[in-house]
Amino acid sequence: MRPSVLVPAVLLLCSCAKAEKGAPAAKTDSSVSADSTSTAGTVTSTTKKTASESTGVASTKSASSAQSVTPSQSASGSQKTGARTPTDTRCGVKGNAVLTDLGIGTLAIGRTVDAVKASCRIIRDISELTSDGLVDRVLTVVIGGDLYRASVVSGLIGRVSVRTSRIATSDGLRVGTPLSRVAALKGVKIAEGEDGLYLLPGSHCGLSFRFSIQSRWPTGRSWTMEELIRRHGREPVTRILVTRCVRAPGAA
Repeated sequence: MRPSVLVPAVLLLCSCAKAEKGAPAAKTDSSVSADSTSTAGTVTSTTKKTASESTGVASTKSASSAQSVTPSQSASGSQKTGARTPTDTRCGVKGNAVLTDLGIGTLAIGRTVDAVKASCRIIRDISELTSDGLVDRVLTVVIGGDLYRASVVSGLIGRVSVRTSRIATSDGLRVGTPLSRVAALKGVKIAEGEDGLYLLPGSHCGLSFRFSIQSRWPTGRSWTMEELIRRHGREPVTRILVTRCVRAPGAA
């Protein structure tokens, strides 16, 4: 073979060898580039996922925080809504209390226990054994800082006991008033009691004024009004009882 023919052939073979060697390098670069792109995508995806999870956690915390705050706010709102105006316990008394022939304010003869409890301050509601061996239901009522005892009969106020001198009738009769003044009232009568002597003035039907005096003379005879005034005119009223007014037939 001629030398001029071999030289081009050798050159052709060398060119092919170089081309084949360069192809793997390009392939390697393409693979690395693809891996880099895939990694970048994965990192981006992971970053987005992490941000999304963080947002979800923040949202969950916010919701939990809102849920934890809402009950207390609701409770506070309920307390404000449930707050009511304090009940008026003055027992129907406006200004200074006055003792009438029926009682004091709402604490009056014939009133129901429910009506009294709705407007008066009751500190005790118990059953007590009386001197007659009977059991009475007795309410202890506070009016203007003073205590009053009220006996209940068939669910109604039947008697009120007054022991304080801070309340008086419209004409000034009270605990501490002397016997002579009560005895001077129109139509007054004497009544004997197991615990003392009582005067019942016709001008205050329903009121009984008790005195710490023997119901009768030691000899057993009844008192006369003149004898009471002469011997016990300065004796003070110790208790006032309010009961239902019962007038004798034909009485004014």
